[in-house]
Amino acid sequence: MWLGLEEMCEFKHTWLGLANSQEQYVLKYESKYLRELGKSLDYVLSFAVSTAAQELLKYTVLSSLMVAITWPVAVLSAGAVIDNPWGVCTQRAIAAGKILADVLYTRQQGKRPVTLIGFSLGARVIFYCLQELSKRKNSMGIIEDAILLGAPVTGDSSEWAQIGAVVAGRLVNGYCQADWLLRYVYRTTSIQMNIAGLYPIEWNDRRMQNVDLSPIVSGHMDYMKKMDAILEAVGVRTREYSLGGREDSLRQWVQIQRGQRSVTHMKGSESNEEVMMVDRMKDVHITRTAQSVPNDLALSSCGNDGALKSHD
Repeated sequence: MWLGLEEMCEFKHTWLGLANSQEQYVLKYESKYLRELGKSLDYVLSFAVSTAAQELLKYTVLSSLMVAITWPVAVLSAGAVIDNPWGVCTQRAIAAGKILADVLYTRQQGKRPVTLIGFSLGARVIFYCLQELSKRKNSMGIIEDAILLGAPVTGDSSEWAQIGAVVAGRLVNGYCQADWLLRYVYRTTSIQMNIAGLYPIEWNDRRMQNVDLSPIVSGHMDYMKKMDAILEAVGVRTREYSLGGREDSLRQWVQIQRGQRSVTHMKGSESNEEVMMVDRMKDVHITRTAQSVPNDLALSSCGNDGALKSHD
């Protein structure tokens, strides 16, 4: 993910649509760099909107080859602004994923299996967390489901099979082929053409589910704005709520692929009633172990209690 001005609100607010449970945690990490990335994304988008880039990008994102010269000059000129923050954040996400793997592996959350959900760089954190767990003995039974949305990671099926080995339930890849921003930031930071957040993963396994989110999101910035609708689309229980109005995004066809089979579901909300919500989240921090945990890595609880103890 990325941050705007109200960073802690954005760490938490995105996930307020999750159904109530006793333990829900938000991973807070590298606020400084994510804030810089947020500013850079806003800057690049302002270039795209203020020029004819939007029309040109419609053709660019449909191309199977990502050639630099096809990008609008106005957007390319803003590349220097975003490339460095994006590169830093992608590396920090790898480090955060390995530290999260340490926390889960030592069962600081208790001995109950957990479900990991993340979008954008948060999905990258999860990917490398699972990758780290797959290298360790006795790591089975820690992860129940893993849901990666708009993930800026490889779409190589062999690597997904590797991380899938430690997932007992569903391994979900939510993607949108029209996500031009993800294509753009990946144009120089990686030579990979097969990006998970843009295409389905070709891994034929009962656990693997590819969900085409194109009916809900039209670009990378929509993941944060439409998370409630996305969660329902990928089969995560949510509670209906409205903070000034709810978009009826779910009344669209969502394509879910399971292995080589595909199933089409029609999602729709049964009620438009507004439900008032109170943010009851409290900040908790990981108890430090022998391996140093950066000061900027923390877990925030959104339940009434949790296995991790609070620190002032």
